Amino acid sequence: MDDPCLMDYNVQQRVDEFVKACEDISSVTHGNDIMLPMGTDFTYANAHYWYKNLDKLIHYINKDGRINTFYSTPAKYVDAKNGYDEPWPVKTDDFFPYADNPTSYWTGYFTSRPTSKGWIREATSYLQAARQLALLTSGSRAMEGTSPDRLESELGVLQHHDSITGTEKQAVNDDYRIRLNRGMADAREVMTLALGHMISESRKASVAPTQPQAANSSKAARSGSSVSSSSGSFASSRRLKEASLVQEAAIQPKAEEVRDEPLQLEQCPWLNISVCPATVTASVKQQPFQVVVFNPLAWKRSTPIRVPVAVKLHSAAANGAWVVKDGDGDVVMSQLVPLSKATIGAQQSAAKWHQIPDTNGSATHEVSFMSSLPPVGFSIYTLTPQKPSEVAAAHDTSSVTLAGPWTKQEVRAHPTGRTAEKDEEIALEGGLCAVISRKTGHLEFSKSLGANDLKQFNVSALWYQSSDNKGHSPSGAYLFRPVASHASPETVKTEIVKGPVVTEFRQELLPFLSVTVRAWKGVDVLEVEWTAGPIPIQDNLGKEISIKYQSTLNSGATFYTDANGREMQKRVRDKRPTWNLQVQEPIAGNYYPLTAAIALQEEGKAEMAVMIDRAEGGASMQSGNLEVMVHRRTLLDDARGVAEPINETQCGCLNCHCDGLIARGRHYILVQAEDEAPQVRRTLQQYVNDPVILSFTLAPEDDSPAHSSQQPPASLAGRSLLGSWGSSTDGGVLPPNLHLLTLMGVEGGDILLRLAHLYQVGEDPELSQPASVDLGDMFSPVGIDSLTEMSLSTMKEKSDLKRLDWSAGDDMTMPGWDGSSNKSGHMAARNGRGGLTEAALKCQGRACRETSLSIELGPMEIRTFIITPRDGEVANLLRA
Repeated sequence: MDDPCLMDYNVQQRVDEFVKACEDISSVTHGNDIMLPMGTDFTYANAHYWYKNLDKLIHYINKDGRINTFYSTPAKYVDAKNGYDEPWPVKTDDFFPYADNPTSYWTGYFTSRPTSKGWIREATSYLQAARQLALLTSGSRAMEGTSPDRLESELGVLQHHDSITGTEKQAVNDDYRIRLNRGMADAREVMTLALGHMISESRKASVAPTQPQAANSSKAARSGSSVSSSSGSFASSRRLKEASLVQEAAIQPKAEEVRDEPLQLEQCPWLNISVCPATVTASVKQQPFQVVVFNPLAWKRSTPIRVPVAVKLHSAAANGAWVVKDGDGDVVMSQLVPLSKATIGAQQSAAKWHQIPDTNGSATHEVSFMSSLPPVGFSIYTLTPQKPSEVAAAHDTSSVTLAGPWTKQEVRAHPTGRTAEKDEEIALEGGLCAVISRKTGHLEFSKSLGANDLKQFNVSALWYQSSDNKGHSPSGAYLFRPVASHASPETVKTEIVKGPVVTEFRQELLPFLSVTVRAWKGVDVLEVEWTAGPIPIQDNLGKEISIKYQSTLNSGATFYTDANGREMQKRVRDKRPTWNLQVQEPIAGNYYPLTAAIALQEEGKAEMAVMIDRAEGGASMQSGNLEVMVHRRTLLDDARGVAEPINETQCGCLNCHCDGLIARGRHYILVQAEDEAPQVRRTLQQYVNDPVILSFTLAPEDDSPAHSSQQPPASLAGRSLLGSWGSSTDGGVLPPNLHLLTLMGVEGGDILLRLAHLYQVGEDPELSQPASVDLGDMFSPVGIDSLTEMSLSTMKEKSDLKRLDWSAGDDMTMPGWDGSSNKSGHMAARNGRGGLTEAALKCQGRACRETSLSIELGPMEIRTFIITPRDGEVANLLRA
């Protein structure tokens, strides 16, 4: 109030308060310039009111003369600091975990709303894949009116800080889910139409060989073998097209007999609980169907596939056997796996609360097999039901063994189970071994890392009792404040499902937490599928559930967590690298945010890492142990702005009578020698972040190439859509330390390309080195008319960016932080800048053909380019 005639006049009071606040901030700030971010949540709705008062405040403060105040921007603030021309202290860590008082750590939001976090991660990866396919089919009539833009827009909304942290109100979360569902529906249309179109177009090319080839292809079709090479490169497609123009009269079938409609594909959004009407309906009718598996990564990969089917094991028509064949007609080893109790329960709950229409699309079993996939491409697999007399040797059903405190009645009620007579030892892949206790049902895994070096580990669980509101802050959407912990019982019921493709260990670790540990053929990483919920609250206790991974690795108090999926940050229990910490919350104060991984090391020997499929919170509370929080349900608000407890239900309502929310996700455990761990971990991180995408269609009635374009041709086995790109020696489009971060079309027919180096400085002796790729070779099928390197956001050309030079001073890390433990470990390397200082790349027209377009990326570097293809249409990539 600035009118002296009014009793509420307070100009001098406000000026003094403001100056005092600025002096307090300046006392802990380097230099005389400070920045005051103004505003907070739920403010500035009345902009005139706010800015009128800010204008007055600035006026009277400057009139006072003690400090100079003005409206500014972060850029101007940084420029002012840079102008000091003096050394700056170096800080290489972050500020996690945050706390607003000694007993209130903001570590609960790392896990809050786990299903939303998982779906956002899935949708983000799906968007990148849809962008790739939309680009490669741009200009096709089949794709008219389709676009992944809506999903991009909705994901933009969901980047709000309350969405990615799970700290929004329940009504807002419901709105987010509606938005995301609509965006996913549009992107799913892009994905299925694009894949169907490319399969149909490629099939037309495959039935247009020269005359001798036509005869051979007819013979091959009758024998069930491939009619052409499985490489499917653009160069080979071009030669086929040229040959077809000359030999058109010899082509069978005639051109007019091949329809233009793309192959009709379906996808199943509920595959995580084995609900898929397309495959279940086909299996009930005993119809063969096909699975199109798309790989969005620029590397070859071998990935486990699980396809839901409905099986009546006592049917006279069949015994549940399915034969899987790849695109070349070769039989792939497969296994029929019965669903777990947890999966069936999730199906029933989804139907009960109307998340799915009914259980008609729910499977009883899964057909499991290993897929072989080309980079940025797809493979097609045909699943055919077999009669008992026709069961192939490459298919097997699963044997089931029960261990632990199973009663005789439960064993008799189990459809296929038998009890173990003694402790059972099962040899797995890559030096892994599992031992199951007959009496307790507990599992113990071991991994041989060489002579006399055996590391043991197991999977268990615990739940934390949330604090109440008596004298301290309770657990809520933001805060994690446990008052007690409860571990897994001493005995658990274990179901062991064994077969030639996968071995599953199923356990109920808590009444509201089940896990299935999968060991796949040829894979030395264990998959842990967890199902958490419904979390009961009838006892009026909030509960926060964590999975524990206990090992014999001697890691001390040190562990590592990823920084937003990029560098691995060192953590030390109860310590911080740049200030002294007095821990009053020993559990919550040692939880850190995870977006990709948490790991620990035994110096010079081994690493154990847990990879995750969504953002979660994690810690290492004892040497050799890791824990990851997967679900939470609290009954009180923590008074940090949500004004609601984090009390999710299957109905999406708050304070209702619906069951608590069921969450399901996956972890991946790897135990490797320390020098081998980085490559396994970084590669697996991308596999988890960008999973394969499955589409389904009924199989054609015969294998004749003369069949309509609805038939996926055998020649599409292992089809890479970028077949002629790059020259990686391992068959990928890119080297193993480079990732295709973005490949999409932008306005005007241009291409947006982002490439990322995956390794940090010193992480691996070879893969942390700079990596090179020739953009001219990558885009040789269409050529490059112009190329401009951009900033990461593409808002500016890289050549226009002005980098500020800073003089590095003393390291802020306190003496003794590095110590001796893990100092030589690959993740203990200083998180320095690894990006190269190459000049911005830019060319136009003829210069793009005469100038080398080879680029290098240093550790952790991302480079962004806008490319105009010379042939005009990006679709020429497929026509080349």
